Amino acid sequence: MSTLKLYRSSAGSGKTHTLVSTYLQLALENPERFQEILAVTFTNQATQEMKQRILSCLHSLAKGLASPLAKELMRLKGWEVTMLKKRAQAVLSKILHNYTHFTVSTIDSFFQAIIRGFAKELGLQSGFSIEIEQETILDLIINELIATASHDKQLKQWMVAFAEYKLLEGKTWDFKRELKALGHEIFTETFSVQEAQLGRAISDKTSLNAFLQKLQQAIVHFERNLQELGEVAMKAIHQSGLVVADFAYGKRGVAGYLEGLQQKYSFVPTQRATRALQRIEAWYSKTTDKQQRIVQVVQHSLLSILEQAIRFYRAHHRIYHTALAVQHFIYAFGITTQLLERLNDYRNQNNVMLVSDAATFLRQIIAENDAPFVYEKIGAYYKHFLIDEFQDISGLQWQNFQPLINNSLAAGHMSLAVGDAKQSIYRWRGGSWRLLLTQLEEDMTRTTAISLNHNW
Repeated sequence: MSTLKLYRSSAGSGKTHTLVSTYLQLALENPERFQEILAVTFTNQATQEMKQRILSCLHSLAKGLASPLAKELMRLKGWEVTMLKKRAQAVLSKILHNYTHFTVSTIDSFFQAIIRGFAKELGLQSGFSIEIEQETILDLIINELIATASHDKQLKQWMVAFAEYKLLEGKTWDFKRELKALGHEIFTETFSVQEAQLGRAISDKTSLNAFLQKLQQAIVHFERNLQELGEVAMKAIHQSGLVVADFAYGKRGVAGYLEGLQQKYSFVPTQRATRALQRIEAWYSKTTDKQQRIVQVVQHSLLSILEQAIRFYRAHHRIYHTALAVQHFIYAFGITTQLLERLNDYRNQNNVMLVSDAATFLRQIIAENDAPFVYEKIGAYYKHFLIDEFQDISGLQWQNFQPLINNSLAAGHMSLAVGDAKQSIYRWRGGSWRLLLTQLEEDMTRTTAISLNHNW
């Protein structure tokens, strides 16, 4: 079994040079098999630059020109100048005559090639297109959503709640802009992992309504119980001829906490309220002339009420606060699922696949088939994978590459990844620099980590 070489380095230390050098070593060893090497990066511009660099180096080697790269290859492989020149000419000729098999591409292009091979299995109609302008699609489905809200009561409630929340945050309310910001979530990798479950939630309106009712019941049960205890406490205080101000610290003390329960102002036990469970002195100030009346009402009823309130709060506050948080953001869930429903309709009606769908579809393909079958369907077989800018790869993209690389390593073929975690720029596309930093070595049993420390 071979190893995956992992090069970690900073800008200017020769990552791309290392990748190009590795590509040339592999291609020059057997010119007939250059098409078994796949080099991937992230942008079309970077792809073209890498292709030009490889072809430029091959052209230089084919002419027998002296260069540091030529010296490096001769040293590593033990070739003479004539042998290196002859091999370079052969590789260059093979590439030029079979340029479509010169597979230096973006990750998205590679994924899409596999998806096209599995279009039938994925339920995609023949002739489907790949949509790049996701912003345009998002605008369309948001307009549809707003139009639907006029006759969809639940959707209208969610959108009003969404608007109220933004206003309470003190933010300028631009309805479409905020919906668009929320809608971007449906294109993210994190969301796509949960898309199937959300789809089921969309189709079952009854379960969603039942869930909302349970949330409301949990909130009402908690607040009503504590409010009733607060009402009993305040009634006892007034019947004793006292007011909250007569107790220690007034509204900021234990009596203020009980009054807060009655008014549903705050349910969280304060330190002074908790202290009052243990010390009678915590109920009154030393200067009060109503100490005897306060002690009497505390011992007769208030202490028992306070104990019940704090015990009830501790037993149920997690459920209550969870229900509040879920209810507070249920509108976001509702709006997001509605957007997803319209996005799926758009995909089906227009026979398109979004760029952001590629990694999710490919995960489905690779999870259900072994690597050789995947290669067979796309008409290629890769033995070596060279991944540039690995710090920008996403978790789902790596899950798709991993079984293919494992298959090649098991067959004795090396692969390579280069990157610099400090240069991660594609986190908005799900890029995870942690993969380069730690996870890659945890996932792969045979990895050789190398640092390029010299800055050129």
